[in-house]
Amino acid sequence: PAETWMVHMGRAMHLAGRCVECGECERACPMDIPLMKLNRQVAEHVEKLFEFEAGMDPEAAPVFGRFEPDDPDPNEH
Repeated sequence: PAETWMVHMGRAMHLAGRCVECGECERACPMDIPLMKLNRQVAEHVEKLFEFEAGMDPEAAPVFGRFEPDDPDPNEH
């Protein structure tokens, strides 16, 4: 169903910049959904657009937990 897909997309965006690719979400998924594929794709976009990699700086705020006026516009990429 569409609402299930939207829940997973919302979760993926919430994890963007936070996921350290431990794979626990995929291991715990009762439907064996390859969640790491989605998480990796989002992480690649975050790294490319914002030059941010989750888990590299424990003091850094999550990438979507901050805003800078000169942040790139994802619609332009």
